[in-house]
Amino acid sequence: MGIDGLDMRFRLERRFDISIDSEEQTYLYATPARIEWLVREKLADRQPAIIDPHAHGQWMLDALNSIPGRNTGWLSLMSFERTFPEEHRWRMWEAFGDALKIRLPALELKDSPCPRIPWHVSDFGKLTFWLLDHHPESFPIKRSGTPLISIGTGRWLKEDEITTGIVDVICECLGVKPIEVTPDTLLRDELGME
Repeated sequence: MGIDGLDMRFRLERRFDISIDSEEQTYLYATPARIEWLVREKLADRQPAIIDPHAHGQWMLDALNSIPGRNTGWLSLMSFERTFPEEHRWRMWEAFGDALKIRLPALELKDSPCPRIPWHVSDFGKLTFWLLDHHPESFPIKRSGTPLISIGTGRWLKEDEITTGIVDVICECLGVKPIEVTPDTLLRDELGME
């Protein structure tokens, strides 16, 4: 975890008088809505479930490896555009979704000779966070507790002083303006969180 994540963790703990353990800190790298969920769980004195990132990563790798004809190599995990060649991208993207047993977002320019994978799911990390917010049931659980909920709705769970406090902490940590912080903002990719 990077310095921004540690800074955010300590500021959230001080602001809301909660304790976030190192495994729960993973949720600070997802979206503001996921951070809001974590803070509300902690304030309600509930222990949130912890995902098993290794088992989840293996599940995604197994799904990728089941697709014949894809470009191989660990670097291709950084970009699904590299993993799935243009001429077979539509078919391979669909096969990847089938292997995951999840309906993935539709390709952009699907009917063109060069369909594009949507930016918000264009690599391993972005897809992981999209899955966390849209298909939390797909994650193996490392620690039981309050079940993960589906969040990727474009709305806050509840707009109140907790939400405002979370936005303030994100702005302080990342040096951004409140207007840049939406429930589904990808903190690493859109706001440069380290």
